[in-house]
Amino acid sequence: MGIFAYKVANSGFQCKCAVQEREELSGTDHTTTLRLLLRQETAKHHAALDATTDADELTDAESYARFLTRQYCARLPIEEWVARDCPSDFSPPQVALLIAADLSAMGRSVPAPSLRFELPKSSDPIGLAWAIAGSHLGNRMMLKTLKDASSGLPDSFLADETMRQFWRSLRPQLDRPMSKVHAQPAITAASSVFAHFLTIFAEQAESKAAA
Repeated sequence: MGIFAYKVANSGFQCKCAVQEREELSGTDHTTTLRLLLRQETAKHHAALDATTDADELTDAESYARFLTRQYCARLPIEEWVARDCPSDFSPPQVALLIAADLSAMGRSVPAPSLRFELPKSSDPIGLAWAIAGSHLGNRMMLKTLKDASSGLPDSFLADETMRQFWRSLRPQLDRPMSKVHAQPAITAASSVFAHFLTIFAEQAESKAAA
């Protein structure tokens, strides 16, 4: 998860919740939590995002700038949609400005995103909130890597704590028992967020290759 730092975040989550997951899966469909269903049903997206972030070296200025650039290009359109159309309870904190500040501090230009983002009308925005806030959980580990390297690179984005606070506020709703059928609108929303990130990341990879 990159930031998308899903590999970091999910590995810790899996260690803590392995017993809980087995217990939930052994029960009826209605005892499964929304959070577990979202994780299960978007696992292929997690794997795809992991594959795009393995090469990121946070201690190298060039690759760190690329990391920030693609995060900005992916996140800003989502934040613009959230500002227009998302219910406040499911509106993640805006972090694109922090990414822009980090890029500027490195002497890099702030890019103009190439894509708009729209959540499917039939979806539940709690899925978007879970995808965005959950992806941020790996930032603390990434920040430690940055600090340990004494690179001096700016870290406003990675060090921000507002998303963690939002995640904690979201947890009671994510831990509700829910059937897969009723969770589908949230799964659709989360999947659309991941698909958007993957599209942006692919564009950035193509631009790098063509340079």
